[in-house]
Amino acid sequence: MTARAARAACMAAAIAVGCAHAGGLPGFDELRRAHRPSDSVLLDRHGEPLQVLRTDPTVRRLPWVPLAEVSPALRTALLLSEDRRFYEHSGVDWPAVGAAAFGNLWHARTRGASTLTMQLAGLLTAPAAGGAPGRTLGAKLSQASGALALERRWRKDQVLEAYLNLVPFRGELVGIAALSATLFAKKPSGLDAEEAAIAAALLRAPNAPAATCWPGWAPAAARCRRRPRSTA
Repeated sequence: MTARAARAACMAAAIAVGCAHAGGLPGFDELRRAHRPSDSVLLDRHGEPLQVLRTDPTVRRLPWVPLAEVSPALRTALLLSEDRRFYEHSGVDWPAVGAAAFGNLWHARTRGASTLTMQLAGLLTAPAAGGAPGRTLGAKLSQASGALALERRWRKDQVLEAYLNLVPFRGELVGIAALSATLFAKKPSGLDAEEAAIAAALLRAPNAPAATCWPGWAPAAARCRRRPRSTA
């Protein structure tokens, strides 16, 4: 089987089940409204905050962050690391799918074929499937069909915004706001190129030592520790 034939077979399989996913995926506005931080703020009768209570002990999730409040450096690092053709494909990177399928057939190493939209589709369907997004062929086909359905209804900026708010990083951290606050003590809008590279690297291997993910971790982390803490 050639890479072109493998790509065609994957495309046919994904399209065959794509319609079934269109009705099961939420709209962007619905998803954003349903987002809940892991902490709740207790207010007094004048509306002033009294105490912050952890209401979800399983994850660390902060309020939803609009894409406009995410640093351009992070957006660039994310796309370079995870999905270089994000603005060119319609949810599935068919050349990458064909190359990955062909490589698997011949036990050759290839770059992963999952696009950001496919990963987002996996995150949206994971709760219904009872856990994290699957890595089996069936799960990948499901994610591909879900990605096609998403991109028929969502804009690219909405896909990117939702992904950044829902993606798990390491440990209990979910979403770029939680990662930025915990690792760099700042908001996502303030991440520089080095910090963005660290964040993007952690997506590839969330449970691996940071130095393994990115060789520049140690000097960059040292510089971050020496900087004055900022909420910008």
